[in-house]
Amino acid sequence: MASVSTDKNGNRRIVFKNLDRKRDAIYVGKLRMRDAETIANRIEALLSAKLSRRPMESDLAEWTADIPDWLADKLARKGLIAPRVSDQDSDRGALLGDFLTDHLARRSDLKGTSCVVYEHVQRNLEAFFGKDKPLCEITEGQAVDFGRYLAAGKARRNKSDAKLSRTTVDRRMSLATTIFNDAVRHRLIDNNPFTEWRKPLKNVISRTNKARQRFITREDFARIVEKAPDVEWRLLLALARFGGMRVPSEPLSLKWTDVDWEHNQIRVPCPKLEHLEGRESRIVPIFGELRPFLEQCRDAAEPGAEWIIAKHRPQSVRNGDGWHNANLRTMLHKIIRRAGFEPWPRAWNNLRASRATELAEEFASHVGASWLGHTEEIADAHYRQVLPSHFEKATRVPTRAGAEMPDETGSGVIRPLHENEKAPEFLGLSAPRRLVQGMPGGGGGNRTPVL
Repeated sequence: MASVSTDKNGNRRIVFKNLDRKRDAIYVGKLRMRDAETIANRIEALLSAKLSRRPMESDLAEWTADIPDWLADKLARKGLIAPRVSDQDSDRGALLGDFLTDHLARRSDLKGTSCVVYEHVQRNLEAFFGKDKPLCEITEGQAVDFGRYLAAGKARRNKSDAKLSRTTVDRRMSLATTIFNDAVRHRLIDNNPFTEWRKPLKNVISRTNKARQRFITREDFARIVEKAPDVEWRLLLALARFGGMRVPSEPLSLKWTDVDWEHNQIRVPCPKLEHLEGRESRIVPIFGELRPFLEQCRDAAEPGAEWIIAKHRPQSVRNGDGWHNANLRTMLHKIIRRAGFEPWPRAWNNLRASRATELAEEFASHVGASWLGHTEEIADAHYRQVLPSHFEKATRVPTRAGAEMPDETGSGVIRPLHENEKAPEFLGLSAPRRLVQGMPGGGGGNRTPVL
């Protein structure tokens, strides 16, 4: 909590814990107590936005834009707002560090985890180009060099960190393109240097990484869910594997009022997409595989409980700090190991991807995509997988009339059906083959077998 202290000479100072959680202060002079308290409240709001990685509320952004330069400089030195550009610096145009800080402050559409990803890109750009690099001096060649810098692993915070994957490099370059498009729209630069990077970097980037995909079979999932500590965790696992929900945001947003038992439906809130009109939530069935887990959790819930996942609701979520600190993956890895498996990559995501693959087998493509809350293009690129069962199905003996069939002798040899021979019942075909003569292009003696 930021508080106001008064020195013996009458000067006011705002005392607070800074971004490093250390005691700090800003001196504001001989202001009225009411005005000093207003500044203290605003500092507290700025700290909250920074620590939770959320953009400033509109009224807070307006306040920071209207404050005098002396106060803005003090706040900027504490890292609470972006430094203001002086007239001397304006001749060089907008500087990279200032623009990136301002861009993130204006992105009210970004959620907690998205803010984290954008902050990674900001950190990488500032490390490579420098905060004082004028935007107008960044060239297309330097943008490509930045991509190579990411791919080479030079952007790692610690030497022990793994190199960025090809998909991560692709993602960060795409976000850099988005950021610089914003600079073009605000007429800070004439052209976006991050427009022609994909072809030069084709050997170090990839939009998808199939090597990190895993299909979690129902048999394996049954072993895993048995090791869950209680009914809430079993339901959480089932919501991902059989409900196809995004963990943690969607299950932790579910309330018991979202469950329509009479019509076998669940209204699933979609925090990731709520900034898009009509995408705030979606309706999914209470899948047959999901219902037992949901009923068990309902029976074990406290009377009048609001949240479906209540007992294991992370403190960061209860405090309204977003989903990026929910840290459910650590417990999931423990459960997987208890079941005798080694945790697979993208543990929660691959549970959801397994359900997307199953739904594609049973329902039309647009139906499964609608229930899981993504587009068909995204589902094909990131979720649906080719399974061994697909190969087995493709190599089965065809079962259409006129096709080959096993020899009755049991030798396993495949032979064609004889002329006018009736197909066996197990093929589901009863019409005998017949011959049609005089087909076009074949002459009078040409014969084509049909049904």
